[in-house]
Amino acid sequence: MTRALARALPLAAATRIDALELARRMIVLGCAAALILAGKSLPL
Repeated sequence: MTRALARALPLAAATRIDALELARRMIVLGCAAALILAGKSLPL
């Protein structure tokens, strides 16, 4: 039981970190896309 927990904890931590990193990248990509679209819509 304790071995399974010891194995599952790092895995859960890793997936949580991955999810946070994924969310951060999606936000960055969304901001970049919004800036690009805003730049294209401006008459320059």
